[in-house]
Amino acid sequence: MDNLPELSLYIHLPWCDKKCPYCDFNISTDSLNGSVKELFNTLKNDLLQSNSLINHRAFKSIYFGGGTPSKVPTTYIKDFLNFLHIEFNVVSNCEISFEANPKDLTLDYIAGLKDSGINRLSVGIQSFDDKYLCFLGRNHNASDSLRALKLLSESELTGTIDLIYGGPNSNSLTLKNDLKIFLNAGINHLSLYQLNIEPNTIFYKKRPLMPTENEIEKAEIISSDLLVQNNFNQYEISSWSKEDSISVHNQNYWKFGDYLGIGPGASSKIYKDNFHHRLRKRRSIKSYINDTKPTHMEKLQGKELDFDLAINILRNKSGIDDESLETNQIKLSKRFIEKYKIGVELGYFQKGKLKTTEKGFRFLNDAVSLFS
Repeated sequence: MDNLPELSLYIHLPWCDKKCPYCDFNISTDSLNGSVKELFNTLKNDLLQSNSLINHRAFKSIYFGGGTPSKVPTTYIKDFLNFLHIEFNVVSNCEISFEANPKDLTLDYIAGLKDSGINRLSVGIQSFDDKYLCFLGRNHNASDSLRALKLLSESELTGTIDLIYGGPNSNSLTLKNDLKIFLNAGINHLSLYQLNIEPNTIFYKKRPLMPTENEIEKAEIISSDLLVQNNFNQYEISSWSKEDSISVHNQNYWKFGDYLGIGPGASSKIYKDNFHHRLRKRRSIKSYINDTKPTHMEKLQGKELDFDLAINILRNKSGIDDESLETNQIKLSKRFIEKYKIGVELGYFQKGKLKTTEKGFRFLNDAVSLFS
């Protein structure tokens, strides 16, 4: 057991009120009805049947994502976490995160989450601008965003929000105003995403008017300056934090630790039999309830492993140290090392440490494409 990577748990709760036009996640707009109880029973059974993948390890972080987990009554969350603590090992002071939609947050709901054991709350605000939220197809408005931000700042939970920039009809002023509102709330973590048009989304089929590259670059410079001035550190390509609020769960992803994903369409990365593997569950709620076995298992090796490693570990702004490499069973191939040396010559990577330069971090997609 000592030679296995650290392990996190991801629970996918797929329900949403609507499909946002930029979203490519596995979601369901069906009514919760009786399927909630059935799904949570299946999640428990899936965990029990995953003992060989867990392999006696303690979960270092737990994350409820979606979908919109906050559509689910907190009684189910509490029952599931009680089951988890009874049946499995969980580290003391484990980071237990929960995603929420602004419209779902109330004082009572937050109290229920805290009573369940949730200690980190991530709210998908995306913007405080009504016009921009409308373009993004969100089901909440600016006043919902502001109310949720206030509830989060007063909740005594470790808080984080999502903001999206670079979407249809947005500009640097939109983002600057969003960031000023966020900074005034006193929350210590921010996930800041540039909107990308992904296949299998509404925006992909009918592409909206998007900002120019110059406008996006201007927004990024303004946001970086504002956040740095307010003592935020960019520790990962989309993550900004004050020192005590870095996400343990997300860091485990980017350091290539193991994570077990349960729920419809959930993915896992597990090290077993001396190889890293990626696994994926059935996507629909009904098919997952009928059979929790993975539909796909891929052994990572060769250039697929090189690229998978690069796209994860190189997005850590401070790089990755030898201890993390050893802990997470990362063995760099000869090909990886050769590609990395090319990146050093191109000015993307630092010599002597697995870490991007400022140029490499700024043009990360170009940098990691060397490994494909």
